[in-house]
Amino acid sequence: MASNENARSRKSGGTVSAIRKTAHGLGGAVSSDTVIDLIQRLVKQPMLVAGLPGLRQLQLVEDAKSHVTSLVQDLIESERSSSYREATIRGMNPDCRKETVMHDHKVVSREQWLAARRELLAEEKKLTRARDELSHRRRELPWVKVDKPYVFEAPEGKQTLFDLFAGRSQLLVYHFMFGPEWPEGCPSCSFWADNYDGTIVHLNHRDVTFVVVSRAPLDRLEAYRARMGWRFKWVSSLGSDFNHDYHVSFTPQEMQSEVEYNYGRTKFPSEEAPGLSVFFRDPDNVGVELNFAPSA
Repeated sequence: MASNENARSRKSGGTVSAIRKTAHGLGGAVSSDTVIDLIQRLVKQPMLVAGLPGLRQLQLVEDAKSHVTSLVQDLIESERSSSYREATIRGMNPDCRKETVMHDHKVVSREQWLAARRELLAEEKKLTRARDELSHRRRELPWVKVDKPYVFEAPEGKQTLFDLFAGRSQLLVYHFMFGPEWPEGCPSCSFWADNYDGTIVHLNHRDVTFVVVSRAPLDRLEAYRARMGWRFKWVSSLGSDFNHDYHVSFTPQEMQSEVEYNYGRTKFPSEEAPGLSVFFRDPDNVGVELNFAPSA
C-alpha cells in the first residue's frame, strides 16, 4: 500500500493550476475543491452504467464524453508541461484549495427553498427527457466498417486491432496524449487514468475490453505506467496511421492551420489530442466491423 501511494505521489502539480483555470472559466465563483469534485464525478460517470447491456453501455460512455471533453481541453490548453512537479491533488499546497467566499447570496425559509427547488426540478426533468431522446438518436447513427490493418506494439508483442478485443465483442479505446518525443504523458490524461483500473473488471464482465493507446514508444509507456502505479493495458500505435486516422494526432504541417477534431475543423494547441473510440467486432465477418467515435 505504501509503495503504491508513493507511486501516486509523483503526480503533476501542474494539474492544480489547470483546475484553477477551469474554475475561472466557470465564472470565478467556483472553488478548486468544487472543480476537483466535478471532474472526479465526470470521470466516474461513464462507468456507472456498467450494469447495462454492452452496446447500450458503450453508447452512454459516448454520451458522457461531451461533458468530459470541455474540461479536458481547458486542462491541456493550460498545462502542456514537459516535466512534473512533485505534488498531487491529494497533497497540494493548502493555498491552492482556499474556498471562494460568496457574498450577498439570497437566503430564504426552507418552505421557499423547497418551492424553488421543485420548480427547478421540473425543468431538470425536461432536460433529462430531451437528453434521452438525443441519446436514442445517437444510438441510431450508422456504423463504419474499419478495414485498415492497424498493428500495435503491446507488452505481449505485435497485436492487430482484432487482437486488442481479447475475445470480447466490444473494444473501448482511450487515446492518451503521449507523443513520440515526449518524456512523459499528459497531466490531464494522467488524471483520468487514475480511475481506470477499478472499472476494467466490470467492463470485462459485460463483454467489453478497455485499452489505452498512445504514439510514444512502448518502453516509455511501460516505464511511465510503472511510475504511476497503473495496471491497465497500454499499447503503442507508433508507426501506424491509427492516431491520425482517428484525428487525435496531428503533423506540424496540419497544425499550421485548422485540424480535424471533434467532427469539425478547429485550431488545436498540441500535436496530440484526447479521445474515445468505441469498436464492435462482428463474429460472422472474416474481418472486423466496428462502430467508431474518433474523438469527444
